[in-house]
Amino acid sequence: MLRAAIRRTMPEGQEADIDDIEQQARIKVWKALSSGRDIRNPSSYLYRVAVNATLDALRQAKARREQPLTGDEDGPIMPEIEETALNLQRPVTPEQQLTLRQALDHAGDCLAGLIPNRRRAVGLHLQGFTTVEIGDLLGWSEAKARNLLYRGRQDLRRCLQRRGVEYEAE
Repeated sequence: MLRAAIRRTMPEGQEADIDDIEQQARIKVWKALSSGRDIRNPSSYLYRVAVNATLDALRQAKARREQPLTGDEDGPIMPEIEETALNLQRPVTPEQQLTLRQALDHAGDCLAGLIPNRRRAVGLHLQGFTTVEIGDLLGWSEAKARNLLYRGRQDLRRCLQRRGVEYEAE
């Protein structure tokens, strides 16, 4: 019901992530239920929560678009990964090195295409940070860091699959 209400509320052509909006709506419902709030008409309450979560996400997306870009706020991510990957302990043939370089280029492009918060979480994870450390570094809760990392890795995996890049799961 939440997802259907979100889809009906979402204007055509908007790039907001329905999964994220639905999760925010579920969190609001969960908090209301855990606080002992009396919900008299559950279906209209769920619809109202879905609409409000959608409108909040659209406002946030608009605010992000209006903020001026002052440079790369994430800092370098891929150079460290490339350096580690290209300095393998075993000998690498030129063909293997080229294949690795192409895969890293695809990974860099896919990483750059992620939603900013997901890109930050995945980039830090690729550098070896845990979700607790990511949350601490970025001022997020561990749960938010874990969620953004999970969704970011899903997006990254899908992008790499579309580009035909094979990878090994952790």
